Amino acid sequence: MRRSRARDWLLLATLLPLYAAVLIAAIHAHLASPRMLPFRVEGARGADEHPVVYSLLVPGSGVEVGDRLLRVQDVELRGLARADALYRTRSLLRDGTPLEIEIERGDERLVTRVEAIPNQSWWWPLLGTPLFVPVAAFLLIRAPHWHLARLFFVLCICWGFVGPTLAPVHPLLVFAGQAVSVGLAEGLTLWFLFSWHEGSRPGPFAGIVAAAVGLASGATNALRWSWTLPAAPRGLLQVCLLLFMGICLAALAGAYRRSDPLGRRKLRWILYAHLVAMLPFALVLSLRDFVPVLSQAVYAGSYALLVAIPLGYAVAIVGYGWLDIDRVISASAAATLVGVALVGGLLAVVPSVASAASATLGVDPETGRLGLSMALASVLVPAYRRLRPWLDRRMFAEQHALAERFERLRAELGAARGVEEMATRAGEGFDALLHPESVAIYGRAGEAFTPLFLRGRAFPPAFEASSMLVQVLEGRGAPLFAGAKEIDPFERAALETLGAEVVVPQLRESRLVAFTCLGAKRSGDIYTATDLALLASVSARCGEVIERIDLETLARESQAMQSALQRYVPAVVAERVLAGETLEPTEHDVTVLFVDIRGYTGMAERLAAPDVFATLNEYTEGVSRIVQQNGGTIVEFHGDGLMAVFGAPDPLPKKERSAVEAARQIVDSMPAHLPVGVGVATGMAFVGSIRSTDRLIWSAVGSTTNLAARLQGMTRELDASVALDEPTRERAGYVCADFVRHEDVAIRGRTGRIDVFALPLR
Repeated sequence: MRRSRARDWLLLATLLPLYAAVLIAAIHAHLASPRMLPFRVEGARGADEHPVVYSLLVPGSGVEVGDRLLRVQDVELRGLARADALYRTRSLLRDGTPLEIEIERGDERLVTRVEAIPNQSWWWPLLGTPLFVPVAAFLLIRAPHWHLARLFFVLCICWGFVGPTLAPVHPLLVFAGQAVSVGLAEGLTLWFLFSWHEGSRPGPFAGIVAAAVGLASGATNALRWSWTLPAAPRGLLQVCLLLFMGICLAALAGAYRRSDPLGRRKLRWILYAHLVAMLPFALVLSLRDFVPVLSQAVYAGSYALLVAIPLGYAVAIVGYGWLDIDRVISASAAATLVGVALVGGLLAVVPSVASAASATLGVDPETGRLGLSMALASVLVPAYRRLRPWLDRRMFAEQHALAERFERLRAELGAARGVEEMATRAGEGFDALLHPESVAIYGRAGEAFTPLFLRGRAFPPAFEASSMLVQVLEGRGAPLFAGAKEIDPFERAALETLGAEVVVPQLRESRLVAFTCLGAKRSGDIYTATDLALLASVSARCGEVIERIDLETLARESQAMQSALQRYVPAVVAERVLAGETLEPTEHDVTVLFVDIRGYTGMAERLAAPDVFATLNEYTEGVSRIVQQNGGTIVEFHGDGLMAVFGAPDPLPKKERSAVEAARQIVDSMPAHLPVGVGVATGMAFVGSIRSTDRLIWSAVGSTTNLAARLQGMTRELDASVALDEPTRERAGYVCADFVRHEDVAIRGRTGRIDVFALPLR
């Protein structure tokens, strides 16, 4: 339910100016009197008593713990509370001149002079509780639906008064800040924690506890700062503080048990902030009176850490999805353990080991300590890297198990054989692991993205490939929340209709090929940074799988096209064409083979057309197989003839021998009723694509091709089955040993005569 904004602004206008006035007065008081006594005093415990020194800031000042401070210069301190004593002596500290003080030590009265010391850390408390106020004002403005925003603002104002009122502005202001404000702040804080769940009002017992703790704390601080009553038990302030912290943690634990997953995530931020802020503060405050070596800066630094509390609430209310609190906690725990080990080693181990090493090895002790410190740090840094994953597994076993299940999903996606199968596996995996209200996976289909997998909501619309959503996903390459401002209103509305909370892109080479829309988790929890990282890893895997599937599909299509193309053109030519080569005509040294059936015309007259066609198919299939087995390339068939090339388009070692062996095998493979003649010639020829009116034809042209054709025709005249030219005979070698030489043979269409080598008919 939305609160009345007018009341919020009225609250801001009333309390912020009051707080600002107190803060300015405190800063002015510190700047006007920037020095302090070299010791701390507690107020008188009666009208006839004097303030007592309980801590020394500078040893050797002539003052001891337990001394009663009677006067400072001419200012009598009888019967003054701590706040009054500090206020009365403030003006004496301004110029920094030595001060005459009178003290009582036992039954002896002493007069000595002390020098005021600079209060260099006066501003440190202003980093703590005063920062509660701007954070609370931010939440009052930015979280209009939060039912505790006003209460949180008021209690933060009360906490904010604590730091500034440490300044000696006036005793009444100190009482108001250190007693009244602290009591109200602690009581309101407990009531705030008891009221954490909206709609559940705390019972009377909770109100009594909050009021009792607030009154006890306020009274204790009044005893410490403003009242001159008989001495209270020492350590009462520490007891009240520890009691307050314990009840706070108990209230937070109770709220945690009653919360849903999202509420628990918010409370983990608050618990973490309380631990970071209050444990160091409580430790230092508890030891300050008992360990005099603790510096003012250490105390003020622990005070400044209190700012973690309001920041934790701010993150819990409006920024709980900013970081994964589970990772933050494990990292902090690991860093704390390593830090404790490092400090303990530096304080306890390093000095003794360095002293022993210097005595034994003659090494300078300072050098030894430095070396051992560096060695200890070099051991602990790798230890942190190992410790943090171990803590993750122990502290957040559910998150660790989720990461393992996501890794198994990545492996399962790798086995997908198609995009639809991959989308189904991914969608079912997301549904089982994250339990979203809806899952929709879209894949690119031309100029739009259409659903591949749906679960949870009504059928969603398609998204245009040119839409802003697609452009943003391609540009980001990472998961995107559906309410992002980069998406135009129409697509945001479409995602809202789908119930999507986060959109995960799947890219292939920076191009969006699919994306997944996940609805809100059924548990009510958010998608953390860890969830988004796991989704991004699965998304990357999907992109790899899609690329593999595309490549496999492309390979199958290419293989099918190549197989189809090889039915009409040579296999090596088909491969070149599919690879995008133009096969421009170039001159090659090749061996050309021509085959022709003898008596084909008479056979065609005797047989029926189907029988002729079947005979030719059997013939061409057998000849083609032999040519290819010997490394040749079929160029063309023309009726009963066949032309093949050896040495093109790919080079072929010993092409002449391969061609002759192919010729002999062709002759031997033919049945008696189907004799053939083969002509083989070697030389230069232009090999490549020849353009016709409607297509390109791959062939080999030139005098070598003509000569091979003429030699095939001469086999009848030479009563031979194979005829070769002289270059082929010389390079083929022993496979032509039984060829007969015919000298000075005239070749039709050629000038001059050549020697022809023929394989006689058998």
